[in-house]
Amino acid sequence: VFSCVLIFQTYFFLLNMSSADYETALALKEKGNNAFKTNDLQNALKFYSQILVFVGMNSQMHLRQVANNSSMSNPYKASSRSSLEKKIDDLRIISFNNMAAVYLKLENYQKAVEKASRVLEDEPNHPKALFRRGFAYRKMHDFENAQNDLERAVAINKSDAVLQRELKVLRQEMERVSQTKVTK
Repeated sequence: VFSCVLIFQTYFFLLNMSSADYETALALKEKGNNAFKTNDLQNALKFYSQILVFVGMNSQMHLRQVANNSSMSNPYKASSRSSLEKKIDDLRIISFNNMAAVYLKLENYQKAVEKASRVLEDEPNHPKALFRRGFAYRKMHDFENAQNDLERAVAINKSDAVLQRELKVLRQEMERVSQTKVTK
């Protein structure tokens, strides 16, 4: 029964998604970006969150995936997505990633990890999301996860000076902590 309801809701959402919804969500992104630039972080977070009202929380599941209850990816997924659906998926990822940036500025590192992780569910090699999650992990003193994320981000984008600098800061902090433990 639950699967049937989920299939209907997904299908209904797809039928009702319009380019007007996408344009509204895009305008909210711009409002969020402007609020972020002026350090109006609460409004930035509000606007980025509201995007999800128009584009949904998740990429649209295909009927075959729901019916088979399979977590395997659909080999036809990439080619079967319309241009609008691809834009919506990109905007959703941007929304979660931007929320992660806001939470970093608010020093709510757990929420930053959650939002960046949400991006990485759909795009496991997204360098900005890896950087943001790695930064948040470092701030939470979860050095192992921070190192994993930052090294992956650097491997993807070797020339990014910000990534290189953050990885260097992490390694210095790890060294300082290990020296502190030795002297105790």
